[in-house]
Amino acid sequence: MKKAKLLSILFLFQIFTFKVIAQTFTIPDPKFAAFLNANYPAIITGNDLDIAGAGLITGTLVMNGLGISDLSGIEHFTSVGGLQCNNNNLTTIPGLDKLDLTLFEARSNQLIHLDGIENSTGLIILQFDFNQVSQLPDISLFPDLTNLIISNNPIIATVLNVSNNPLLINLFIENLGLSEVIGLNLLTNLRSL
Repeated sequence: MKKAKLLSILFLFQIFTFKVIAQTFTIPDPKFAAFLNANYPAIITGNDLDIAGAGLITGTLVMNGLGISDLSGIEHFTSVGGLQCNNNNLTTIPGLDKLDLTLFEARSNQLIHLDGIENSTGLIILQFDFNQVSQLPDISLFPDLTNLIISNNPIIATVLNVSNNPLLINLFIENLGLSEVIGLNLLTNLRSL
């Protein structure tokens, strides 16, 4: 009987002293962690990102020219609508498939692919010029696209079809080795080619 009482008391003690421990993700890139510490100190301690807090951040993350090599952890910023990471040292951006972006800019990196960007079907701006991307994402998945800036990539495809992108205003596709652009005649808003 005493043992049962003692166990009951210990159980109640644990219930009343239960402390919620936040789930964290360790940001491996010190420059990305420094950016987060400087701009979002409430969601990061050192390199430990509060995952729930990251999911509450909205707007655009602007991380241009910071020397970032690894954006691991970006997948936890699920409410962010824009990602600007121009002029860094990125070869890949993990977790793009977890984001639903309207703006994606990653010019002048060393990106080799954009796996997962297709999940951001509401993209308005897609810019990844001056990289090493050889495979184009399926542009037809982005009917709201107004800016497609992808020049200077070693794209394998020789044909670009913009038939499903009638809102395009700016289309920069220099030095891609394209032999044909299908649907140019449908781009009545086009200002720059």
